[in-house]
Amino acid sequence: MALTQTEAQQFVQQGFRGDMRAIAKALRAVVDGDFLGTLDSTELGYLDGVTAGAALVSKALVLDANGNIIMPATGMFGLSRAALAAAGTTSADAAVIATQVVAVTAADGTTGVALPAAATTEGPILVINTVLTGGADLKVYPVDGGNDLINGEAEDAEVLLGPGAAAWFIPTSATQWYVSDRALAGLTKAELEYLNIAVLGTGAPSKAVVLDANGAYVGPTAATTKFTWSVTSASTDGGTSVEPFVHNTTMTGIGGVGGRARFELDTAVELGGWANALKAQTQFASGGAVTGLGSAFVAELIAGDGMAAGSYAPLELELGMPTGALTGTRMSFISFNLYGADAATMDDNGFLFDLNGVTAGAGDLFAANSKTGIAMTHTLKCQIEGTAYFIALHTSADFGGS
Repeated sequence: MALTQTEAQQFVQQGFRGDMRAIAKALRAVVDGDFLGTLDSTELGYLDGVTAGAALVSKALVLDANGNIIMPATGMFGLSRAALAAAGTTSADAAVIATQVVAVTAADGTTGVALPAAATTEGPILVINTVLTGGADLKVYPVDGGNDLINGEAEDAEVLLGPGAAAWFIPTSATQWYVSDRALAGLTKAELEYLNIAVLGTGAPSKAVVLDANGAYVGPTAATTKFTWSVTSASTDGGTSVEPFVHNTTMTGIGGVGGRARFELDTAVELGGWANALKAQTQFASGGAVTGLGSAFVAELIAGDGMAAGSYAPLELELGMPTGALTGTRMSFISFNLYGADAATMDDNGFLFDLNGVTAGAGDLFAANSKTGIAMTHTLKCQIEGTAYFIALHTSADFGGS
């Protein structure tokens, strides 16, 4: 039986006068449930023993003064969850997410799902790509038709979740989503293993090349290991060079030196039949040829109008002889070697060098200078501007003179 306003006023007035009948009537109303409306004793029990900020089993959640709540040590906070099949290829036709946890099926690298509007989403959304097949990336789009962005990308731009990957999508503003992890897109377990590197900057078989903090890298030390860079080109462009590897250095500091790429071979033991710091090799297989000039190595210097001082050469040969250095059985600045079953063909038709771009003139690089009475025992054939010439040689330093 509920109290009327008049009875409530009488309860206050009479209660203070000690009217026990009015007080008993009010207490009976509480017991009967009339005073608290439709709440029964079970419902009232949800508040019994509650501590603000601490969650208890079968008790109401009451935030503390700071708006926080702590779950029980053995408890879990349930989120809405559902399975959803990926569909569509744009934000306009992608399957729309409607739960906080979504297990996505049917991802195949082209289909996707779309997030709800960030402005109306109260909490984070966990998206799970349940497909484990390689290449089965899942596309996750922002809501279609809005101006939502994911990690600052363009509107309607998707992010990828790789096979078996999961990520939290967190609304950070009315139009912004932040995704906690999308680096695993497209990567399998085997591919991730390539990044399992023991020491940065130190190479190992079947591992990715990662520079150390100083930008340095040391290759594997196994005897048969080598770094191989293989490129196949089908170019038919006769005016543009195929350049599979380009190393470019631009120097901007006045007085700087070097600028080169260095290939260095170091040894403190007696090696075998040959050793080189750098080898350039061009191999013409059956049917291979060029219509112009083919070479194994080209050194090209392009002169400029600022070269008023200094010495310049396309090819520089340096031979260092520190204290105690020896010359072995033979040492030279240049060593020419001809080999092969048809070496005689080169003997009959080849030249020691081929000089082009010069014009004969007195005192010039190439000059006419006729002398008589010079003895010679041998000649070396060269070619200058298409004409064969022969360099006189003699087994005696005075050319047989007295």
